[in-house]
Amino acid sequence: MNAEWLKMRHCRSEPLCHSRTWRVASAIDHPTAGEFSGKVQANGDMSVTSDIFTHGADCAEHFDIAGSSTIEPGSVIVIDNCGGVRQTHEAYDRKVAGVVCGAGQHLPGLVLDAQESSGNRLAVALMGKVLCKVDARCEAVAVGDLLTSSATPGHAMKAANPRRAFGAVIGKALAPFRPDKR
Repeated sequence: MNAEWLKMRHCRSEPLCHSRTWRVASAIDHPTAGEFSGKVQANGDMSVTSDIFTHGADCAEHFDIAGSSTIEPGSVIVIDNCGGVRQTHEAYDRKVAGVVCGAGQHLPGLVLDAQESSGNRLAVALMGKVLCKVDARCEAVAVGDLLTSSATPGHAMKAANPRRAFGAVIGKALAPFRPDKR
């Protein structure tokens, strides 16, 4: 860190050493109090009294993949009977869980439940903006249309049937999609 733009002051009267470093960083005439590159780990509680900004576009959670299948980013997934996730292959499936993160430029802003696992895990968008595969061969998708799972594996479609869509909606379309595309 550059000492000219980051001024540190001791919080305790004890001398600083490797095992007991108590410092407060404050930005004096600069927009940031500190900058970190790489992985940062906090052991204990963290309190933030203002906003947190990330470059990601959604809130995701890690899930175990059911079986040994590979699921691409942007795929619509459902929860299987064992608690893992798999690609959807049924229209209006009420077990729909979300969309696999990482398609295009939309990366997760926050990932929950990131833990070691013996199987494959992937980040599933639970809320926020995420690109998803869409099958619009039967009906065009307009901005604001509700989306649900499609019979085309891993794809969403317009939820045209309100009765069947109840409990099976993934989210709303943020862009139009024509029937001649898949």
